[in-house]
Amino acid sequence: MLSGTAGHTYGAAGIWQGSVKGDPGIDPVYDWTTWKEGMNYPGSTQLRIGKKLLEQYNWSGFESYSEWVDKDCFASGIPGKVRFIYQPKRGIYKWDGPEVKDLEPAIDWHVYYWDPANGRKFDQGVIKASANAADKDAKLVSFKKNVPSPQDWVLVLERIKQ
Repeated sequence: MLSGTAGHTYGAAGIWQGSVKGDPGIDPVYDWTTWKEGMNYPGSTQLRIGKKLLEQYNWSGFESYSEWVDKDCFASGIPGKVRFIYQPKRGIYKWDGPEVKDLEPAIDWHVYYWDPANGRKFDQGVIKASANAADKDAKLVSFKKNVPSPQDWVLVLERIKQ
């Protein structure tokens, strides 16, 4: 979603092929999973918790910002308000987190990692403003912190209301 996809599936064959018991809905048969079985797979729960996360923010105003991160990540958000950085799992021993670039220096940011598999939050603290709003020469700020474990992560940076 952070790169602008219009739709998705969570991979349950019974859902996308409209399968019911005794009629897989497709020929040749790809999978015998029914839609009732598929709706109970972990992916449906993960979609629900993802929705719950997005509903906390003005997500319909999000735009993609690839310049905020390295090439292996996806970034979206609203400048000066909220940033979502999605970092897919890159290997079993890869603990390095994404580098978030070009943070506005006059803003205090609350930062947390969010686990897309179960919705757990791992608080990373606050990035304190390094300049005041009137300082037009202030340099943009970067942030980088290791992930809690080597898996998929969403790094959320939200402006602290002042």
